[in-house]
Amino acid sequence: MGLPYTVEPVETDLFYPDDLVIRKDFPSALGVVDRTTGDVNTQTPNPQLEYDHAITRHKDIPQPKFSRFLKDGIPPQSTVLVEWVNSPGSSELIPCKHLLLIHREIMFGDRVKKSPEDTMTGTVVNTAVKCSLARKTWIDPEGTVQFFSVPGFLTLSAPGPLQIGHEIALDVPSEELISMHHWHEGSLVLFQDFLGRIEQVVDQITVRLQNGTVVVPDRPSEIVTPQNTPLGRFEIGSHIQVHKTNLRRGKWIVGAYDPNAAPRGTVIGHQTVELRVIWISRRIHGPSYRPEPPSLIGLRDLESGLVRQYDRTRYPKNNSNVGRNTELWMGYCVRFNDEAAAALKYDGSKITKRFDGSEHRNHIVPRTHSGFNMNIYEIKSLTSTVTVQWQDLSTSTLRSTELIPENNIDDTNDTFPGEIVVSNEYKKDTDPGIVEPSRVGVVQSVDNAERLARVRWAVGASLKYMDVSDTGDLYTGNVLPGSTTGIPVSDSLPVENISLYDVRSPGVFAKRRGDFVILHPPPESGLNQSEELMDWFGEIVDIKLDGMLVVRLGALEEVRDVELAPEFVMFVIPSDMNLSGIEPGLDDEDGSDDSHLGDTIMSGEWHDVDGLGYIISIRPGLIFDSIFPPNSDEDDPDDPDDEWSTEESDLETGYDDDVMDWDSVNTESERGVDASEPSTVNPPANDVQPDAAKPMEPPSLEEDHTMGETLTPTVEGAPAAFEVLESPPPDSHFYVSNADFKLSTQLMRRVAKEHRILQSSLPEGIFVRTYESRLDLLRVLIVGPLDTPYEFAPFLIDFCLTPQYPQESPLAYFHSWTNGTGPVNPNMYENGKICLSLLGTWHADERNESWSPARSTVLQILVSILGLVLVKEPFYNEAGYEVRAGSADAVVPSARYSEATYLKSRKFITHALRNPIPGFEDVVNWLYLDRREGAPRLLDRAIAAAKEIIEVGERSGGAEVKTRGGLTRVTKGGMVILQRELAGLEALRPTTAEE
Repeated sequence: MGLPYTVEPVETDLFYPDDLVIRKDFPSALGVVDRTTGDVNTQTPNPQLEYDHAITRHKDIPQPKFSRFLKDGIPPQSTVLVEWVNSPGSSELIPCKHLLLIHREIMFGDRVKKSPEDTMTGTVVNTAVKCSLARKTWIDPEGTVQFFSVPGFLTLSAPGPLQIGHEIALDVPSEELISMHHWHEGSLVLFQDFLGRIEQVVDQITVRLQNGTVVVPDRPSEIVTPQNTPLGRFEIGSHIQVHKTNLRRGKWIVGAYDPNAAPRGTVIGHQTVELRVIWISRRIHGPSYRPEPPSLIGLRDLESGLVRQYDRTRYPKNNSNVGRNTELWMGYCVRFNDEAAAALKYDGSKITKRFDGSEHRNHIVPRTHSGFNMNIYEIKSLTSTVTVQWQDLSTSTLRSTELIPENNIDDTNDTFPGEIVVSNEYKKDTDPGIVEPSRVGVVQSVDNAERLARVRWAVGASLKYMDVSDTGDLYTGNVLPGSTTGIPVSDSLPVENISLYDVRSPGVFAKRRGDFVILHPPPESGLNQSEELMDWFGEIVDIKLDGMLVVRLGALEEVRDVELAPEFVMFVIPSDMNLSGIEPGLDDEDGSDDSHLGDTIMSGEWHDVDGLGYIISIRPGLIFDSIFPPNSDEDDPDDPDDEWSTEESDLETGYDDDVMDWDSVNTESERGVDASEPSTVNPPANDVQPDAAKPMEPPSLEEDHTMGETLTPTVEGAPAAFEVLESPPPDSHFYVSNADFKLSTQLMRRVAKEHRILQSSLPEGIFVRTYESRLDLLRVLIVGPLDTPYEFAPFLIDFCLTPQYPQESPLAYFHSWTNGTGPVNPNMYENGKICLSLLGTWHADERNESWSPARSTVLQILVSILGLVLVKEPFYNEAGYEVRAGSADAVVPSARYSEATYLKSRKFITHALRNPIPGFEDVVNWLYLDRREGAPRLLDRAIAAAKEIIEVGERSGGAEVKTRGGLTRVTKGGMVILQRELAGLEALRPTTAEE
């Protein structure tokens, strides 16, 4: 028997989770990729804990690399972790060069690319899947039903007159098949006015025992489900052992209970009798008096038809060309929708060719046994063809193995045809905290290589929403009553070419194909009038160029599509959320952008927010009801295993001279070391590794090749790097409202020592101010290092030494001046959070040092930010991305991120010059505006650098060339912004009599 593949396997060195692969040297060995180097979400430490069998290594992988993988969970470069399907209980770390790609799971709504080097991304708008099947059952010569229980391709065999070749069906379209199970864990259900997710399914099974009797065991929930099935549920053919008590109390169909019979048998039938559901939202405008349904839904309700499972594979009869999807996977057990039609179609008369040229005839013979349907098939392989709409509005239909998923860090400047965008300019005279963009438009097409978009602006748009960017939920504010988008836009309106950096796609309207939504349509639509119709919930299946959303009402008896303006559609669950279950994850410490999650919040309603694929329900009377466990990785200062831990007296007083002898901690000046050399100052652990090719050392701001000055404040009139101000802290200091407290003698001594270190050892480009009246507060100005996207830009950070200091690290707040256009660094959020292990805002490990009360200093934090956060390629600062440095699929997104960052950081210069920073007025003036000999003149240098970048771009002729600031050639869209920023900087430059 040949292999069940009709398309040739693909040789590639890029694999992704859930890829279906075979070994080159043993093609019948089929496996599923579990972990890759580039997928952060799969890289939990100690991977062995996730398996009940030992992970093995391929002989080509050195033992030291394998040992490290078993610890950190990150496969070495060019390797993947594979779980072998036809060898249950076998997972192997194997080099990619030994694998061939059979199938890649690309779903409707996914974002994809053709290759890692491509700048253009596409959206999957249709899928077509073909399955190769093997019958699960056969009839032996005595007329007894038997089951194929060995999960392999070449091991399927059967005695008797039935030929196995007739039991294999190749290239069967997925729409001809239905899952053997009707109810699925993770699926969405509608009941009365509520939307829920199935957490558990209880099946009542029918078992044929080894003695030939047939019984429905009592209490099915007590029977242990098999572990080697894709869904972890009983399937036709599952071999099980049942407790005799369940058999004795069971319902006997054939024969009777025999206490001497072995309680082992095979499942030949099943019926779902109970669901456990988590209710996550409710119908808008539904009756408020109706209580939440019970979490357990019994057989009576299931048979009533009032509980409806949302089926994404159904589509309108008159429109099958939009939003087609499938939810089948390897190993699933299926039946034909129409067995009689299948028997006619697959009668053995037509030849199907495998990729190796061998022929096969599909022959389907329906069978029953003892009144039970035995026409159960197992999916042995898949072939997917997908239709992709690209950003330039072109479309193509390709095999899924010809595409790669776009899984890079969220690009806040990216957009797609049909999406709503707003201008970065706001209307004036709006209330504080309210955003009212001056223009609202619909994207017609995108030139992502040049960061340009064609936008058709709406007429009569009046859009207001809450600005909650300072909370970390970027653009997730709520649309205010009375807002209108002006959608649909007329195709008679003009189209404007605009830089992607001049617009944004607010999260409140950032809806994608595949998103599940609740409707609150206008009365004239005729929708959402009755709970029985279940027309208040659906899935976005298309986004039109006039801005209208096409929503599929998949819960209706007869599915239909409706068109609605975005303001009438409330986002519930994102297209990329895994509905099959919830797995433990970190908090939002990975810097994930929740901009896709905003929506209209209606009074008294429930809503859902998804941070990392997990649901958080916002319910009346509650704030956040999270279903994932709290982070358990916080550092414990009381941990006795910590070599830097202190005695109990330290924890009570915050300081102890006998334990923390700060007089023995010498500063650089006390050791006779040049204080301007930052690498000698308490070198920090690598919180991030932006460049895997070389070890990172905190860089100093060296002399520019065009401007010879440095920032060392040694010339006459230069401000001090560290200073204690007589004036009180300004109201703009983030922690000024924190309760003032009297510093203990011990803490005062510690603070004084911190001050001495800062006074003598600050690296070039860092300035610190504190206050006589509030020594617990510090304000820091850091100048971005040269030849990075941050060069010449000022970054302001406020610190607070709490009463628990130094047992706890200082509090830190970053002043982001990006005006809601996205973070300037993966570790520095718009809400002020700085992600750093020394600050306790990121987990510590062997590469990321945690705060040590005895050893860590404020200076160490500052040097870490300067040298390990404000780096040349900040894209790799994203959690887990450091291992991707230099990889093919990271080069393009890294270059985009650096360009966007350079443009944003120019705005920091403008902001600091137009808005004086209390406590640093003299520093900013000296750094940027002072024109005396020896002054840094950073404004002049920033202007010269911008002109240099523009000149290189104009000379390049579109070719990718390296320029300064960690940039390649600036795109046309980036050039628009850079020239605008250059004009703004030149307008701020002081003139002299000579000029």
